[in-house]
Amino acid sequence: MHNALESTITVPEEVMECLNRVNERISKLEVTEFIEDGLYCPAMHILKEKGKMLRPVLVFMGGIYIGHQNPDDFVDIAIAVELLHTSSLIHDDIIDKDIRRRGVESTHVRYGNELALLAGDALISSAIQRISGYGKRLISIMARTAMEMTAGEALDFRFQRSGTVPSLSEYNRIAYLKSASLIRTSASVAASYKTPEDESALGEFGKNFGMAFQIRDDVYDFIDGIEGNKSSSRPNVIKSIMKSAVSEKEAIMKSVEMNNEYIMSGLNALDEDRRHIFEKYSDMAMLNRENLL
Repeated sequence: MHNALESTITVPEEVMECLNRVNERISKLEVTEFIEDGLYCPAMHILKEKGKMLRPVLVFMGGIYIGHQNPDDFVDIAIAVELLHTSSLIHDDIIDKDIRRRGVESTHVRYGNELALLAGDALISSAIQRISGYGKRLISIMARTAMEMTAGEALDFRFQRSGTVPSLSEYNRIAYLKSASLIRTSASVAASYKTPEDESALGEFGKNFGMAFQIRDDVYDFIDGIEGNKSSSRPNVIKSIMKSAVSEKEAIMKSVEMNNEYIMSGLNALDEDRRHIFEKYSDMAMLNRENLL
C-alpha cells in the first residue's frame, strides 16, 4: 500500500533534477570519504539502496518556497540530511534488532553491531563536514537535530526496555524527536540563513508533516501486523491511544484524524500564496479511513 501511494507523487522538474544529482553524488562516494576502508562498505550498505528521499526533496522544495533561483545550491545540504537520516536507520535497526532494511540485510546483520555503530557515527560526521561551508548557524542546526534524534531514540528504547506503552503525549514527544525533527530541519534549512520568517513557517510545516508521516507509517505497520501484535514493545500511535481504554477501531480512526489534522496545520502555517508548492506532496502522508477499515 505504501509504494502504490508514493509512486503517484510527483515533484517539480527542477527538484527531480537536483535529486538526481544527490543520488549521483551519493553513489560516487569513495573510501576516502570515510578515511578507513573498513568503514566504507557498512556506511554505504543501505545508503546505496535508495529510500523515498523525502528529506532531500523537502530541502529543495523549501528553496523553491523562498524563491531561491538555483535549487542546485542546496545539493550538499540535501546529501547531508540523507546521510544523517541513514545513520539513524542503522542505529535504529541495531536497537530494534531489525534484520532487513530497504529490501536488504540490515547493516548490523551484514557487518556486525560494532561496524554498524561506527558506520552510523561516520555518516553523522560526513554530514556535518559536508555542510561546513554553509556557515556556523547551519552546522549548529544540524548538530542540534542530530541530538534531538538521538534523544528520541533513547526515549523510544526506554519504553521498549520497560515493555510499557507510552501515553499519547509521550508518544508525540518520541515521534517528534526521533522522526519529525529531521523533517522539520529538511523543510526549513534553505531559509535558515536568509529569511527568518520563512524559516519559521517552513519549520512549522515540516514538524507537522513529519508527525503526520510517522503516524501514517505507524497505522500501516499496525494494520499489516508489523507492530500490531501484543508482543511488540515499540511505540505505536494506535497502541498509545488504546491505552486510554479505546477500542482498536476507534484508535485507528483517531490516528487518521490526527494524521490529517497535522497535515492541515502544516499547510496552514505556510504563506497562502505559496502553500501550493507543498500541497500535492503532502498527499503522500494523508490517510483515508475508507481504505483502512
